[in-house]
Amino acid sequence: MNNDSYKSDKYSSESLKERTLKDLLSTSHAIKKTLNLITPRESFVKELRQNLDNNVKNVERSIKESSQKKQQLKWTVIGAGIGIYTISLLVTAIRFIKWFSSTRNTKHKQ
Repeated sequence: MNNDSYKSDKYSSESLKERTLKDLLSTSHAIKKTLNLITPRESFVKELRQNLDNNVKNVERSIKESSQKKQQLKWTVIGAGIGIYTISLLVTAIRFIKWFSSTRNTKHKQ
């Protein structure tokens, strides 16, 4: 019994999907026919095209600026890392020289 009810549910959902798809197709065809009859004003099309072109230019400029900022940040971080590395090497070298000189001085005193 469970199998039969599952099959009937499956078929009813498929037919519902088919009906929904047919309704959507007929609606899309009706919209397409309606839109084909409408011709937009030339001034509207020119203004829309200009706005879209300006938006594209603005987006391209934003992306370029963002990329430049990321590049600048990357080099700043690299520079800071090199600076910290250099300072730590200098501190280590100074400590090593002090340690080495103190051990030499201790050996010479004995």
